Amino acid sequence: MLATLLLAGYSGSGLHAAPAKPPPPQSQPQYFDPDPSTCQAENIRRQHQNQLLPWQDQPPAVLARLRSLQAEMTIASLRRCVQRGLMPRQEALQLAGELELIPPTRP
Repeated sequence: MLATLLLAGYSGSGLHAAPAKPPPPQSQPQYFDPDPSTCQAENIRRQHQNQLLPWQDQPPAVLARLRSLQAEMTIASLRRCVQRGLMPRQEALQLAGELELIPPTRP
């Protein structure tokens, strides 16, 4: 009897079973497919330098997180440029080092 009351959500105690909600749908990340003009080192350099300008008034913690995300996205873009044959691997590594996206390589 007690088990039946608990499972049924006894109205006198305020216990009601909440309706089951389905989980939210998984978001599908959309990847940018670079073209030859996007994979030019000067274009990537310029975009990297200007991308965070609109958020310069944000607190340091926010800017640090934005820089981290920007670095991840730029590295992913460089990787896709190399994979598609639109930029030589050595040029991508040099640019990543110049933009301080990866630790400097020792000679």
